[in-house]
Parts: sequence; C-alpha cells; structure tokens
Amino acid sequence: MAELILENGVFRARVVPECGGNVVSLCHLASGAPLLKSPRAPEELKRFPARFGMPVLFPPNRIADGSFAFGGGRYRLPINEAATHNHLHGLALGKPWELLLADRDAAELRFSFTPAAPEFGGFPFAFTLERRVELTRTGLLDRMTVTNAGEREMPLGLGYHTTFPAPVKMRLSAGSREIVIGDRFLPTGESVPWREFDPRRWFDPKGRDSGFHTRSETLTREDGSLLHGAELLYDAGLLLYATDGKFSFWYTWNKRGEGDFISVEPISWMADALNREDPVSAGVRVLAPGGEAVFCNELVFFAR
Repeated sequence: MAELILENGVFRARVVPECGGNVVSLCHLASGAPLLKSPRAPEELKRFPARFGMPVLFPPNRIADGSFAFGGGRYRLPINEAATHNHLHGLALGKPWELLLADRDAAELRFSFTPAAPEFGGFPFAFTLERRVELTRTGLLDRMTVTNAGEREMPLGLGYHTTFPAPVKMRLSAGSREIVIGDRFLPTGESVPWREFDPRRWFDPKGRDSGFHTRSETLTREDGSLLHGAELLYDAGLLLYATDGKFSFWYTWNKRGEGDFISVEPISWMADALNREDPVSAGVRVLAPGGEAVFCNELVFFAR
C-alpha cells in the first residue's frame, strides 16, 4: 500500500489513503518517540485496520444484530463481528479514500458513500467524509467534515479508534459513572459509579483490562486548564489528545491488557445508540440533506 509521508522538521506522520485514509504513525523527531501505535507491515494494517493510528469510524462502535430503526424505516447492516452478532465500526474503516491534496506537512482525503456501495441497502444515506490532517509545531491537527450527500435526513455518528503505545500512565475526561457493558460489548442500560478504577485519575493501563464506556466531560489539568480529551505520559514526554466537544462518549480497549497499546476512542454517540430507548440522549444527531458537521481533534506533545 502506498504511503504519504508528512514532515515539518519537528514531527513526521504517515498516511495511508487506500486503507481508511488513516494516519498510521506520528513521530516526534528529536526524541524519536512514537506517538501512535503503528503496524509492522502493510499486511498487518490490512488485516487489523482498527488497531493502528487514527482510523475513522462511521457509524462508530457496535449496532446490535446490525439492525436499527431511523426515520420510519428499519435497516440492517452486515454482521462483521460474528462472535457477538453485531455490526462493528461502520462503513469507512479500511476502505480506499481519495487523496485530494498532498503537501509537505498536510493532506486532504475524501470518502464517498453512494447508492453504488454494496452496504447501501443497510444504510441508505449517501454521505461524504472529508478529512484534513496537518502537522503543527506541537503535533497534529485533524479536521473532519461530514456532509449529507443524499435527499433525506440521515443519522450522524462519528468516532475514531485512536490507538497509542501503552503509556506510563494516563487519564481522560470521563464522566462520573461508567456505562455497564454486557457480554456482547453492548450497553446493558445501567450506569454505575466507577468500580475497578476511575479514569479521571492517573492510572497505568499496562497489564490490566483498561476497557470501559462512559460519557465524556471536562478534565481539569494540573495547570488549571480544562481539557476535553486525554493525557498520556511517556518517558519522552506528555501527549495531549484534545478532542472535539461533539464527541460525547468514550470507549477504550486494550485487548484486556494483553497488548502493548491502548485504544482511546472518542465517539459522538453511545454504543448501539440507534437502538437505545432515547436515541437523542444516547448522542444520535440528525443531519439534514446537504447539511455539514465538522469535528476537530488535536494531538499536542510536550517533550521532556
């Protein structure tokens, strides 16, 4: 797979348009610190497109049995998580994206979902995703524009399966309660005070199951500033993942502590939101024909 290399003298990034338009690596040049979990080979990325870099999820997370109701109709997406009989991670993951612009330190890409797509019968809403990634002197900016390209209202749910090397410790802007997840990795309808650990306080994710689902709030950093996102501490420095306030929920995953990574997933709606009793409370937004929604995230690195 062809890669696009971005570099600005401080950071280097690799972008793979044909596999999800994914930013598969970000490196701080002076320290050599890898700031995203990267695949060892193209075959690994192709096999596991959600496990590396900053892959895009649209719609994000799981839909029970692939089935959902919207706008008076019921639709069914393919079951691609056989063990749980769910649809997982949406329609853009691992698919080819069109490269619109390639500059020294920036790239623009587009994914178009049209009636010609084989999944259109299960998600009959034409849309485009336009992504701009740009290196800065402090890290990386990521801007996504979602456009309803059809003639009917569509459900709007976006997420990122952003995966980092396991840090020394981390914390994030979680809510005061965790959403209880059942055997199928779907919400049970319960939320409870934090049981194993509270991710608003520093914790070490290595060697333990650090997966959870929660609403997102605002975190007060040690300098008094507010962060909607996550802080990850490495030997080489501190990485901030500043996420858009439209991402109302977090989902995290680290293969129950077996891996050397942590997936920190900002998502704009709850897992299986389209099947919740109150979809609006679960984060489901409606995008009108021709409407746009913009989401902006940033990675900021403070080297030691």
